[in-house]
Amino acid sequence: FPVVGEPALVLPVGEFAPLGIEHFVSGASMEQDVDVDADAIHEALWHHFGVREFLPAQEHCVRAALQGRDCVLVLPTGAGKSLCFQLPAAMSFGVTVVFSPLLALIQDQVTQLNCEFGIPAAALTGVTSVAETRAIEVDLESANPSIKLLYSTPEKFASSPRFRSLLQSLFERGLISRFVVDEAHCVSTWGNDFRPAFQALKDLRQQYPSVPILCMTATASPRVREDLCVTLQTRAALVLMASFNRANLQFEVVEKPQQHESSIQLVRRLLQQRFRNDCGIVYCLSRSDCQTLASRLQGARIPCNQYHGGMKWEARQRSQQEWQDSKVQVMVATSAFGMGIHKKNVRFVIHHSMPKSIVEYHQETGRAGRDGKPSACILLFSPSDKSRLTSLVDVASPSKESQIREIAGVTLFCSDMVTCRRKLMLEHLGEHFDPLDCQKTCDNCRRSTQATYSVDLREFSLDVLSWVTKLSSSLSVIDLVKCLKGTSLGKEKEDRLFHDASVRHSATLLLGRHGVQQEHSTVLYLVLLMVKRGYLEEVPMVSGFQGCTTKLQVTRQGRELMQFGVCDTHEWIPLLDWGKQWHK
Repeated sequence: FPVVGEPALVLPVGEFAPLGIEHFVSGASMEQDVDVDADAIHEALWHHFGVREFLPAQEHCVRAALQGRDCVLVLPTGAGKSLCFQLPAAMSFGVTVVFSPLLALIQDQVTQLNCEFGIPAAALTGVTSVAETRAIEVDLESANPSIKLLYSTPEKFASSPRFRSLLQSLFERGLISRFVVDEAHCVSTWGNDFRPAFQALKDLRQQYPSVPILCMTATASPRVREDLCVTLQTRAALVLMASFNRANLQFEVVEKPQQHESSIQLVRRLLQQRFRNDCGIVYCLSRSDCQTLASRLQGARIPCNQYHGGMKWEARQRSQQEWQDSKVQVMVATSAFGMGIHKKNVRFVIHHSMPKSIVEYHQETGRAGRDGKPSACILLFSPSDKSRLTSLVDVASPSKESQIREIAGVTLFCSDMVTCRRKLMLEHLGEHFDPLDCQKTCDNCRRSTQATYSVDLREFSLDVLSWVTKLSSSLSVIDLVKCLKGTSLGKEKEDRLFHDASVRHSATLLLGRHGVQQEHSTVLYLVLLMVKRGYLEEVPMVSGFQGCTTKLQVTRQGRELMQFGVCDTHEWIPLLDWGKQWHK
């Protein structure tokens, strides 16, 4: 095994290609390797779970856990992460302590472990009764506790000295076999699911230095994986990964009507015509959107529930259970819904608005088709979603630049009408993907490859940068797109930006000079590519009642391009020819 200071080992599993090597390790040296009997593991698997064979990565993780190794397990939803710590817990001396942010999932797993698998489990959370709490504490304070898995929440660990005292007592008696951090991506400030309470878990290594840590997540970019290893101070962690690709999912980005009412009608038509009687999820950006859409769908006699953070916990649980039991067809929800959901027959996931990041999109679409059958993932995209998402960024947050980059990344994903959707998503998550393997299961791969034309991004960028430097003040991505298309920004804003009319008029000539069609998504895509290539940078700013906004600044790399020119180095970007595509 690697020792301290060596890279953590990424072990690709099953038939999946290698995904690379992790970057960071910290902490004390590993203990000696412990021999684990493979026959004993399979016997325990059958005895406790009635299963003969492991799914990809499960056996590797179980062996690592039984050997006392730190481990980071990154598997897509439905790949059986829970068994990877439940089986070692059943086979080990002492108590496995599991931290999860999902109260409903905790309750489901505790019930299932006790009633179906015969593995003693308990939960200490904010909703555990006084009587239950005392009974659990009495068991854990005994010389040989019967409880094998103790579930809790990061919030409980962060706020309860009594709970920490109980863990300290177990630790001093050598009765904690391992810690498990479920939904571990919530630890990282680089992720959109960051939860402050998870930061308290960084104390696990200091307070209980000899206890191994297992991190479980369905979606984590390389940066998030590195950050959670740093935060939790994992020791030469074995990183187990399977492919993020879900071959049975079909991806599609659809233009969303600008009028809110029209977008609601589009969702209604999809549910009544394309997904009639199918089970699925419709994600909305805000509680208000969620309430309005659910009300309108119910008015159209589409059986649906809603789920968002503004509802009481009991109401959310009731709504989720009715959907889980197929008493309603559709769940209309914010991003608060979904982690820990185990419904297999979800035939569609529709995003009424653009999600905050590609990672969030991959995670939410991963709730479809867990039975392996074909399922649809449809994203309704409007460029105005970018401005709306940006306005929700907390300018005081230390991760504001990261959030702005994630929003730009998912906007780029939506506005790209040529590149395979799977390739875009998986490469963002650090996995190589050959578009030929898509088999036309995304909208871009289904389009004719001949319905494209190419533009030299460097030549285009050079002209745009030269124009931007003539402005009297900075402007946003959306404003730059409007200027290039010749769309009015309003008199007040234009008076502030342009010192004379010739500057304003010259922008409208740039698209024609490079043969770029006027389609809004095409122009937006090219501007965002300039940001991605480092010629322009989005800088977050406070904009009064509008909340956060961004302004574009020319970077050093952009200035170098203007200074030295293209120098025979071209970058040809394929774009969708809307005229040919419409004809086809």
